[in-house]
Amino acid sequence: MIPVAKLQRSTAVKLLLIAAVVFLSAKYSRLTPFDYSTGLFYDTHILIDTPGCKVQLREWHSTDQSASTHRQVCVGREPPVNFDFDRPFLNHARLDNTYGIHSFRDVSCYYAGLDTAADTFASDRRPRPFEKAWRNMTTGIRLDAEYFRLRCLHKANPIYDGLHLVARRSDHPADAKTTSKPKEKHNVLVVSVGASSRSEFERNFRYTADFLRHSLYSHELRGYSAVGSGSFPSAVALLGGMTAGEAWSRSAGSYYDALPLLWNDYKKTGHWTLYIEETPAEGAFVDPVDRGFLRKPTDHYPLAMASRMSAPDETDSSRETDSGISDKQPSMCSGYRLRSKALLDYASELAEAGAARPFFAFINLKDSSRNDTKAHVLDKPLQTFLASLERWNASSETTLVLLSDVGQSHWDTGITEHGMPFCFVKLAPFLVKRYPWAASSLTTNERRLTTPYDVHATLKALATQPGELSLEPTRRGRSLLAPIPADRTCIDASVPKEYCACTDTSNQDSPLASPGTLSLARRALEFINNATSSLPSLKDQCTTLALRRVEHVDEHQSSVISSSTSASTKVLIIVSTVPPAIFSVRARKMTALTNDKAEAGGRSGTNQGHHESEITDVDRIDRYADGDSKCVSLVNFKLRRYCYCKDTARQETS
Repeated sequence: MIPVAKLQRSTAVKLLLIAAVVFLSAKYSRLTPFDYSTGLFYDTHILIDTPGCKVQLREWHSTDQSASTHRQVCVGREPPVNFDFDRPFLNHARLDNTYGIHSFRDVSCYYAGLDTAADTFASDRRPRPFEKAWRNMTTGIRLDAEYFRLRCLHKANPIYDGLHLVARRSDHPADAKTTSKPKEKHNVLVVSVGASSRSEFERNFRYTADFLRHSLYSHELRGYSAVGSGSFPSAVALLGGMTAGEAWSRSAGSYYDALPLLWNDYKKTGHWTLYIEETPAEGAFVDPVDRGFLRKPTDHYPLAMASRMSAPDETDSSRETDSGISDKQPSMCSGYRLRSKALLDYASELAEAGAARPFFAFINLKDSSRNDTKAHVLDKPLQTFLASLERWNASSETTLVLLSDVGQSHWDTGITEHGMPFCFVKLAPFLVKRYPWAASSLTTNERRLTTPYDVHATLKALATQPGELSLEPTRRGRSLLAPIPADRTCIDASVPKEYCACTDTSNQDSPLASPGTLSLARRALEFINNATSSLPSLKDQCTTLALRRVEHVDEHQSSVISSSTSASTKVLIIVSTVPPAIFSVRARKMTALTNDKAEAGGRSGTNQGHHESEITDVDRIDRYADGDSKCVSLVNFKLRRYCYCKDTARQETS
């Protein structure tokens, strides 16, 4: 006879197993797998669904999680010196454990400040020299330089050489128009992670995403749309509330100093200001003619030091092992740490050193994030930086905006694969208590169509704090502290058609295996294979990709017929390959109409006319791992995405 307790346990186990099966079935029923044998599938999400806009995110990825593995990137030893802001102290434990030096009297350190003479314009990206005279660095002294090179010797033998930024203990410079110190502090921190889409953020920034959602309880704007391609259109929309064309026009072909950017508003209300560019050569305010700023746009503007840290001669000794970055491109490392981490540490120290006054900071991180296979290295430093605000109690006084500026997508077909930007907003807790309706509006706006213009309108209104909070819309934006209309369209939001992610009802699915579709797919793979085989540096390194099948096709016919009497159809094709990879192919099909059709406005349903097609972009969009392209040593990131290394392919098939 079976004991009752044992029977109950057996029944409970069976019930748990049944519940687990039901849960997993419900979870994966949302997935549309196309090949379980390779572990590749896609997941479709409805990001927003309002009367004015519906956005779908179709994310193609792989169950291979190796791409998100966090590992050491920069090589090198930490300095034998610690810094308490601008005061150095010899680290005896590190000298002993890392350098094997036990006699500290034989160690001497020197520093040379970066030449920041005002004989050049502020945005000059050419690496500046260091002062020729080396100064002795004595424990506890106050350094005379904010940016400097540090060298340490042991019995006249060099043991360390690196670049450093420190926050100096000094009163922050005050603008002539600055009013008295505000009675109540309100900080604003804006961090832009360049060229990182929603999908890439979810994959590569897991620590940061978890911290934003579960520690800071930030609002995630799921309908956040780009308004242009690249950093400049995003930056001028965010900081100036204007289009790139308007910014160029207002600057009258000169520098950007006269633009009404947000940090100027905050300067007037007693804030000290900071603007950091991780990669000055590709900064937010570097347009085709490289104008930038004539004078320092903010109180702290470490562009000269970032340029120096980016120079090849400063990064050669810190190459990533097996990273695929050639000597033609500066590494993302500066000595033993990421350049982005060095700049984030500097920003954190500035905020702590200047805690007596409120601040406005704009930080643009691009070099570490733009390479999808390496972007995860920025995750932990970014999460640590955000957590540092809580360590010294600045989080309760700080409004945080973390976003990306990506502007490339498959939006013209109404389905966004991986190109939609992300945006998180955390309103300062004391403002939430003062304006509880503002937090409610942010919750509502999580599912509305929003833009950088709206973030600008919000931050511009907050610059008046602790005064009256204005909710008046700007020319192109609406404050996120008031509900965005549910019927808002891309036209209402000033989103150009080519960047509009809203689904168009005129979209249609085409037969997957039609001759025209197969022809485009094969041409795209031919282009990829030619690109990877024609370069001497890639010769015999990359596998020839073969078409496995067409997985998805979307077409969107233009409602505008040109004066040359031709109709165009934009096409998105998703293809899978052998070895296993997923590529998106964007193309444009043009139909030259006959005179009869042209006179009828092109509305005829006949098949008359001559068809031509043009491939406009090919990109890899699955969650591929670092190892797929480890054989490539190229500056061009897209070619890395194209290459499936032969060694990896052989391992996959063995």
